[in-house]
Amino acid sequence: MTPKLGGTPESGSKSGVVPRFDVITLFPDDFTGLLNFGVVGRAQEQGLWSLKVWNPRDFTTDPHRTVDDRPYGGGPGMVMLAQPLVNTLAAVRAERSTQMPGDHAPVVFLTPHGPLLKQAEVRSLSAAISPGGCILLCGRYEGLDQRFIDHYVDRSYCLGDFVMSGGELPVACLIDAWVRLLPGTLNSSQSAVQDSFEIGFRGGSCSHSSSRPDAGSGVVPALVPVLFQALALLAALLLCPCSIALITPGRKFLKKPRFLRCFYLEITLE
Repeated sequence: MTPKLGGTPESGSKSGVVPRFDVITLFPDDFTGLLNFGVVGRAQEQGLWSLKVWNPRDFTTDPHRTVDDRPYGGGPGMVMLAQPLVNTLAAVRAERSTQMPGDHAPVVFLTPHGPLLKQAEVRSLSAAISPGGCILLCGRYEGLDQRFIDHYVDRSYCLGDFVMSGGELPVACLIDAWVRLLPGTLNSSQSAVQDSFEIGFRGGSCSHSSSRPDAGSGVVPALVPVLFQALALLAALLLCPCSIALITPGRKFLKKPRFLRCFYLEITLE
């Protein structure tokens, strides 16, 4: 397949480097479609970031293009072989070093064994640790040969306590969260800053928003303009506590700072 590549030194992150994501996956055709839409797809078309997918089957040495085998010592399922992954990673490194001299992109693996991926970590990756992007592994079957993980994986993360069939969707989630932070991806520079789960809950997604028009339709009540202008101002002043109040009911493990309180005002219009 023809990979989608894009970007110029003038676009991309604040560092002037266009983030490039090299994704190692057994399903390259399916993966590329996950990121071709919305603001992330538009940012790729504008050259703000680039993507290339690599199939380990292309780096096998046997006629059957074998990429998996039974676990050593027995057990159910199959495990992805180390050698095709080593060969693929070597090809990725070689191409990146040619196109991006001095590149030291980390190898990132989305796995249940990693720490929970949080917004602060995504921002740190995109801004300081690896502004040039990274190399992402998509696991399948019962996982990857642990020897490959031990020797080549630099960072690992988990999206949550649930099981998926492969790493393609988690990897796409990480890229999406990363690209949203790039200058020019969103229409407003404040959109990413006011998102939920921004550092210290400064972000918003704070209020229970209502769309226009404000007249109502018989299904929903009308809005009071002056009241909602005042509520918008209040929300701007109380972004942090309001964000926490909306998020914590479904996220019991999040701690609510003691000094923050949020009050709700419900008005029913007859």
